[in-house]
Amino acid sequence: KMVANARGFIRRTASYPVVLAAGVAITLSGCQTTGGNYSGGTGSYGSQSATMTPAQQEMRSSASAFNKTLWQGVAAGAIVGGLLGAVVGNSDNRAQNMLIGAGIGALAGGLAGNYLATKQQQYATSEAQLDAVIADLRQKNDEEQRLVASLETVVAEHRLEMAELDAKYKAGTVDESAYRRKVAQIEADREIVQDSITSANKQLDTFKETRTLIAQQKPQTDLSEMDAELAEMQANTDRLAALNDELAATRGAV
Repeated sequence: KMVANARGFIRRTASYPVVLAAGVAITLSGCQTTGGNYSGGTGSYGSQSATMTPAQQEMRSSASAFNKTLWQGVAAGAIVGGLLGAVVGNSDNRAQNMLIGAGIGALAGGLAGNYLATKQQQYATSEAQLDAVIADLRQKNDEEQRLVASLETVVAEHRLEMAELDAKYKAGTVDESAYRRKVAQIEADREIVQDSITSANKQLDTFKETRTLIAQQKPQTDLSEMDAELAEMQANTDRLAALNDELAATRGAV
């Protein structure tokens, strides 16, 4: 049925392959998870860039790196590749070319299928494919750990400054506006952390789905190393969530 539907779609669109491919690429690229650029200077966080501490700057840099997923553009590339494969050659094998161009996993497996299909195209053996996935997981864990470390410092800084503000407010040396400015800084940091938690959960889900696909395709594969990295990503993500709660609590005196 999928092949029949593909043939029908291709017959309707084969007369404008370049426009179609470009349109799909643009559409799908807009659907990819993209990390915000939190480095300061522009955007909703730019107005505070001059007063940010080194830890806040590091947190923004780490968040930008971590939130850029390793499969950005994979779906667009896989499907556009399939469409380009479909519109070359004679009409009898267009549907087959579409499946080859995109990969069965890319068409049927969602984001994890697209990601794994890309690894299968890049590496000849299942062992090399698994090693590449584990390397990606390890990279994202390293990035998330750097984000956690910088956030721990940011939380400590906010907690200390809020305690000092509270003492000064009680002494009458600062007014409520100082609290409001500090709360705005805390909320800006929390927004970044919340974005990163959302990204972390999506990335973790995709890696878990990738593991499931690998286990289905190669049931005898030893996935213990991948499982260890998945457990580490889960722990990092749980720590991010806990720190986000701690960050929210720093504004409790306001």
